[in-house]
Amino acid sequence: MPDPETQSTILDPKSHSRARLPGISEQQAVNPPNHSGYAPPALVTQIDRLRSQSVPVSRVAVEEPEQLQDDLQGKPCPENHLQPWLENISAAIPPSHPPSVPTSGLVTQTAHTKSDEEDGLQESEHLHADLQEKLGLDLQAFQWDPRLRIVFHNADGNTGMKLVSAGAQQFLAEPKAIIRTPNDPLLVELMGCQQSRSDTKCVFTLGSLQCQFHFIAHSDDVLLRNRSDQSITLLSRTPGVCSKQVTGPGMTLIQPAQWRITCGEYAVDMQLMPRSYFLHVEEEPWTGAVKRPASDSTSVIPAKKAKAPAGAVNVNPPPGPVAQAHTVERREVPGPVWAGVSLKNNQVMQVTDAVTGLPEYSLRRSSDWFYKRPYGEIFKAILDDGRSNPKAVLVKRVVFRTTSRSREEAAKASEVAAEIFKQEMVAHRRLQHDRIVRLLGWDARLLCLYVEHKPINDLSSPFWRFDNGPDTGYFRGEIGNAYSILANISSALAYLEKNKLLHNDIKPGNILYSKVDLPATGPYSATAAGAVLIDFGLAGPAGTISTGGTPWYIAPEFFHDVRDSGADVFALGVVLLYAMRRIMLPEVWRRYPGWAIGDVRHRTPQAIKAMMAWNDEIVTQREQLKAAGLHARETELRALVYRMLLPWTQRIEISELAEATSEW
Repeated sequence: MPDPETQSTILDPKSHSRARLPGISEQQAVNPPNHSGYAPPALVTQIDRLRSQSVPVSRVAVEEPEQLQDDLQGKPCPENHLQPWLENISAAIPPSHPPSVPTSGLVTQTAHTKSDEEDGLQESEHLHADLQEKLGLDLQAFQWDPRLRIVFHNADGNTGMKLVSAGAQQFLAEPKAIIRTPNDPLLVELMGCQQSRSDTKCVFTLGSLQCQFHFIAHSDDVLLRNRSDQSITLLSRTPGVCSKQVTGPGMTLIQPAQWRITCGEYAVDMQLMPRSYFLHVEEEPWTGAVKRPASDSTSVIPAKKAKAPAGAVNVNPPPGPVAQAHTVERREVPGPVWAGVSLKNNQVMQVTDAVTGLPEYSLRRSSDWFYKRPYGEIFKAILDDGRSNPKAVLVKRVVFRTTSRSREEAAKASEVAAEIFKQEMVAHRRLQHDRIVRLLGWDARLLCLYVEHKPINDLSSPFWRFDNGPDTGYFRGEIGNAYSILANISSALAYLEKNKLLHNDIKPGNILYSKVDLPATGPYSATAAGAVLIDFGLAGPAGTISTGGTPWYIAPEFFHDVRDSGADVFALGVVLLYAMRRIMLPEVWRRYPGWAIGDVRHRTPQAIKAMMAWNDEIVTQREQLKAAGLHARETELRALVYRMLLPWTQRIEISELAEATSEW
């Protein structure tokens, strides 16, 4: 599966990413054979044939993720109301002297002699100036990929523009309102981008004009951030839409319309289109007989045919207020899925392509279980992409709540949520390890991650933790479980280190554990006995210092702004103290209340005091591990955990730890 960072297309006509005409060489498609803009008749014939087949003239080949791919189709745009004016311009040009436009922005594909070119030069330049002044995107009826969210047109063509996006394209298009001879089409260079399932934003550059366009989850609006050194002006070309000025740096919320963006001497026309998908929710949940392993339903039903317009959502009335889940015990409570969208158990939500009307994929909620956390919500569902067997998933919807009613503030919150989504998606999608849960899919348009769901319990759950009696808070398992946990998770951490990644949140709640093998059943894949690492919401590249995590598992060197792979080793050491029944689950140990991790970096006295008290407890537990165990394997386990909890300059390396436990 390709990495989204490497798959993002950088459209720069001066670089290697160039537009391609189907069946025509890259050189012919973007650079006409001579500086006058003319092409040989063979090229004209090929273009005419493509046009007669209603195929977009050109499209950059972009590698989409393997999961939930889009099917790209062309669709002609409607004629505009200024066609008569454009026809008059075209009719005034003698057929014997078709104009050539000496820029890369407008390219005439025909063959002329040098004398013909000189005779028509003045007339051509006049037409070019007229077209560039009056022929904006709002006046051009082009044929382009109907899934494009943003299209850019510069008077000087694509040469100076640069667009970074996984769904980026550059292409040639012909204004239909211009009447030309079949052998003399007038082609205009355009650049655009789709809102793909991997994209949260696109970055546009033209000289000193630099903008970021942040797609807002399940919205037609886009947040524009001005990254230029000076102010930019957004001139609306759509009636009823106000023009704007944005300082540098600054931001504004823009709606689908035609815009002209200017920054100093640079200007570009931009067309923002509505999103090309909509959500359809079943009116009533399916209530047929279903076989359920544990608490999850396993059968899948087709959703009703979507009939809503693009952007519409058919929903049931939302349920009552959602109960707040405890940080350790995840409660079985119903909850919202998206703003204005609530799914009941067994109810289906379908994501539908607004262009074709066909379903892209569907989710059926498989349990009332719902987990709410500060930056997201999680629920269980069955994912069906229509191409492979339905799969059980945990749907992780990333949100960033705001109390402000301002649309701009809500857009900024969505931007933060998009960055959180992108970080986890980039970190998790390329991981393939038996002891790491798989990321089965994602959709940046909804800020949702679809993580493989395994029907086993995490180490902090009541299944593995006593919640009453004298052993309240302690691990229910045996010493043999600790061997397996250490061997499996150290193997996963060694794999992360090879990939230059840190997990940054190793704790019992992020480790699933089963004593026995589980066979594949319905939408569930087979699971081997042992431990599996989950939740990559805080994962990041090695060399960066994350301020996230759970306080009792943060290594003491964090106080000195150090957090590397050794920090994950220390956290696993604390988990092993719990699995060896040396300590109770730290989250429920009232003797050591938690603290804000960020406050430690800010040297807040209360946080530092709490962290030092906890570290003293860990040192005490570590020193007690020097005593021999009941048998050789337990003594070896004690020695390894002792080394995992040493100061970071003396701590055992993850590679050595994985090798030492590889035969366990």
